[in-house]
Amino acid sequence: MGYYKQQQIIEESEFVPEKKDVHKRNANNRNRGKVYERKVAAAIGGVRNLDKRYQHLDVYNDTTCYEVKSTQAAVPQWIDSAMQQCENASAESGYEMGGIIKVWTQGKARAFLIKEIDLTVTDEETNEENND
Repeated sequence: MGYYKQQQIIEESEFVPEKKDVHKRNANNRNRGKVYERKVAAAIGGVRNLDKRYQHLDVYNDTTCYEVKSTQAAVPQWIDSAMQQCENASAESGYEMGGIIKVWTQGKARAFLIKEIDLTVTDEETNEENND
């Protein structure tokens, strides 16, 4: 290997996090995910899945299962504006706000319902569960 290639590798390795930093970040992400799974479960009247036989099941209630994804990124602008439009339509019409339906039409058409749930109401219940 040439001198300049070796210097490039040394410089790039300075930006690679150490393994313990990566492990800590992954653990923090898993813990944050668990906290939000508990909050969502409380908000929908369900429970968080602890049974390892169902690896893809995060939260469920009597009739429905949910996959919970948490992120620290900002809510996309199109969701913010669509939710504002839905709130305005609900206020004008007097109907209950249902949510946003996003339709992808490329290939086989798929539609997804996006509905906001209140997680702040369940903070006290979630803290009680953490203390157990």
